[in-house]
Amino acid sequence: MKFKISCLLTISLLFTACVNLEPQPDDTLLIALGSELTPSENVSKLTPLYVGRVQVPGFLDGNHIQYRSDDDVVRSFDEARWTENLSDALPRALAAHLQSGAGANVPAYYPWPNPKEVEQTLSVQFERFSGSDAGVFTLVARWQIESAGEAILEGRHVSEDIKWDGRNLDSYLAAMNAGLSGLAAEISTQL
Repeated sequence: MKFKISCLLTISLLFTACVNLEPQPDDTLLIALGSELTPSENVSKLTPLYVGRVQVPGFLDGNHIQYRSDDDVVRSFDEARWTENLSDALPRALAAHLQSGAGANVPAYYPWPNPKEVEQTLSVQFERFSGSDAGVFTLVARWQIESAGEAILEGRHVSEDIKWDGRNLDSYLAAMNAGLSGLAAEISTQL
């Protein structure tokens, strides 16, 4: 009988202790890639382009902001996360870069459906979209624009000399946006 009472008291004490714990604030930063960009005023006059689903290397597709160390180990920023998976964020960010430079009119992008009046679709396959802790950010991507199911334009973009400080999150995000801006500029020249 004493054993049952002591077990009951122990269990009730544990539950009471759990209830009395104060919640800890979550200080994790949530980052949306390319969210500070605004469309150019001339966008509505350009040919509409739908930015389709992108492909990214598997280790990048998640909500961790990652980079490679010099010894090729994948590391992440513990203090920040993407607001959405990178494969979902990149179409929106690329659309923002295309419109901010007045390179394309992007009325919709993945994951939203392609409007019927938009005949051209941009597909992008990122081969590399990451930095190293040596301070070099690399973007390598194949892109293709299709119309009526046939490829009409295609290319491969390799970023050049994008630097970041190797540790700072703001520097890394600036490098990512610079890479996307260069990709958008290359695509825009072909439209």
